[in-house]
Amino acid sequence: MRIAVLDGYALNPGDQSWAALEELGELTVYDRTARPELDERLRGVEAAFTNKTVIDRAAIERAESLRFIGVMATGYNIVDTAAARARGIPVSNAPGYGTDAVAQLETDINGKLEAAGVQTRIYRQKIESEPRTLKVGDKTITLPAGPAHHFDLYRLDGP
Repeated sequence: MRIAVLDGYALNPGDQSWAALEELGELTVYDRTARPELDERLRGVEAAFTNKTVIDRAAIERAESLRFIGVMATGYNIVDTAAARARGIPVSNAPGYGTDAVAQLETDINGKLEAAGVQTRIYRQKIESEPRTLKVGDKTITLPAGPAHHFDLYRLDGP
């Protein structure tokens, strides 16, 4: 299987091993991929991994061998998922990636904003280990069972 990492530098500037992917097939890692390079780099590739390189409908339609797209981040907005679905190509991401770091950053930023006189937190609810459904305005949010954590909704009000 031919595998391409389209923008490996974003996730691994050289201090990590790609051995796990190398075990799966013939791996090529590109530091970065500009849009004009994308079609050539996807040619003959069955599995493509991206962190920031956009894989749009045109690229998906032209990548005849493509069978899997992995997004090495929490979102998948950089992939045209409708085009992938139309071709039967699964798109996967890393939903738990960086959650502790993101929570720490959010707490730090909001603490600094509040210290500067900006009220940020307008709603907080502790979520226990049972699934919970929350009403936030006209939206209903269902949170899965898991370890206890806090759900915060923020609005910035201040000077």
